[in-house]
Amino acid sequence: MDEQAVREFVEEADSILEASPQMDEEPTKFRLILPFIELLGWDTRSTEVEPEYTVRIATRTTQVDFALLLGDTPVVFVEAKPARSELNNDNVEQLRSYMRQELDVDWGVVTNGKSFEVLTKGDDGKQEEISLIQFDLSDLKERPDLLEIISKEAIQSGKSDEIATQIAQT
Repeated sequence: MDEQAVREFVEEADSILEASPQMDEEPTKFRLILPFIELLGWDTRSTEVEPEYTVRIATRTTQVDFALLLGDTPVVFVEAKPARSELNNDNVEQLRSYMRQELDVDWGVVTNGKSFEVLTKGDDGKQEEISLIQFDLSDLKERPDLLEIISKEAIQSGKSDEIATQIAQT
């Protein structure tokens, strides 16, 4: 993960949030979350980032804000919330329910552009979605490496799983 790029992202995001702290979900997606996804190494202008990805839950369908794909397979879901709101348990449960429906999606992020919670499917055989780490923009200034776990490179290589195991052990 390019530490300078992370710092620049944090500075720009802080500036955007200072100018527009009451952003609704759509501007938050456009101004904060898409640049965040790009920072992780995903090409938001290609088919590897699918906005409003359809997820079937029982007899109905719903959409997760972004699915990050390797080839044709979604591997990460990103659920966006408005910058003006705080993340809560309902937001996390919503992401969990989306991840539960897609067997290949082992990673999820719920964010309002200033706070982030990363979920992964546990390797305990139950495949339950567990909250792995939570961080804010301010944390990234000191710990840009926090993003490595959900970077495209780490997910492609399997390094994300190694990092998750290390975090779980500590």
